[in-house]
Amino acid sequence: ELHRRTQRPHVVILGAGASVAAMPSGDANGNRLPVMNNLVKVLGLEKVIQGAGHDPTLGFESLYSKIHKNDPSSLVLKEIEARVEGYFGALVLPSQLTVYDHLLLSLREKDAIFTFNWDPFLADTYDRYEKAGIPLPSIFHLHGNVRVHVCVKCGESSRPAAACPQCGGPLHPSRLLYPIEQKDYASDGFIRSQWDAARAYIRDAVIITIF
Repeated sequence: ELHRRTQRPHVVILGAGASVAAMPSGDANGNRLPVMNNLVKVLGLEKVIQGAGHDPTLGFESLYSKIHKNDPSSLVLKEIEARVEGYFGALVLPSQLTVYDHLLLSLREKDAIFTFNWDPFLADTYDRYEKAGIPLPSIFHLHGNVRVHVCVKCGESSRPAAACPQCGGPLHPSRLLYPIEQKDYASDGFIRSQWDAARAYIRDAVIITIF
């Protein structure tokens, strides 16, 4: 029984608080790590949102949903999406060890981390050790990630690159933003695969840790 249990995975689920705890002073350049309740302010979106006729003090997810409902192809929506992708994509992992270093090194190859975070810190920490050949757990991005691009031809995901390393097809950033009333993850092949993996790992997990 003990052997059977040790062969099952430890599953870790990370929310926004995990990245804030890992980088409480911001990234390597001192840039703040925003969460939903201060995202509009940190990214300087107040004027953009006011210009669209909305109250910038409302929660970001509610604001995004309202703007999306009015016009899914609006220039304001595209500006918000570009700002989010640009800000999070430019964050730089500090050189010193963080919570993410300790987390990755404490888990086994059979274990898995599921993160809701857009920021690059977990993925960039992973790169530190993968290049050294250290066995690491699998990582899944339930809400997309700025360090994950998806091939439109074969559906494989990879780090941002000029072309898919599997088939040479074009890569596109994974989708980050969804209206909260219409979080239809099943319509996005990559996001659906991440949630399918979550269900499979959780069913088989010997322990689940939520951070």
